[in-house]
Amino acid sequence: MSSITTDHLSATDDRAKRSSVKSRLTPNRRRRSVENDEYRGYVALLQGRHRAAVRGTTAALAAPGAHPVQIAYDTLQAAQAYAGLGDIREAKSLLHRASDLVTDAGEPPESLYWYTEPFLRMNIGLTQHAVGMHRDAVDSLTSGIDALPADQQNAEWLDEYQQALDYAEVARDGPPPSQD
Repeated sequence: MSSITTDHLSATDDRAKRSSVKSRLTPNRRRRSVENDEYRGYVALLQGRHRAAVRGTTAALAAPGAHPVQIAYDTLQAAQAYAGLGDIREAKSLLHRASDLVTDAGEPPESLYWYTEPFLRMNIGLTQHAVGMHRDAVDSLTSGIDALPADQQNAEWLDEYQQALDYAEVARDGPPPSQD
């Protein structure tokens, strides 16, 4: 047997063992496991490693017992990763699914207290921008940012969303006219 086949079988066995272990975890440990997969996907997305982001978010989405807000966020993260891979059709499909989930998600659990409707709306805007829906992105990002509590309006973590809003506005409006 070639080393590629052996390595593939070994990796498959490892994934099966991890999946089996995850299914036996207590709810709190399962939640942390899902959050770890989700975080790995988030970091991979920030690093531009879109396939790794798809793997991380897919693993998080496959775990049973996740709260609807977590499923919505993971679905948006997967959509952004697919957009990064150039699969706009899949990205838009996931975006629409996530938008529906956000509408019905309810209040986040304490462990995900920041997964509020405004936060998810901003992530919808990031995803809309990634798939070229710039007008919608401007609307979602603006409404999400505006709905944040006053103490978060100048938070450092908001820079990512503000920058996306700035880019989406330029993409929506086109470049400024030349001054010839």
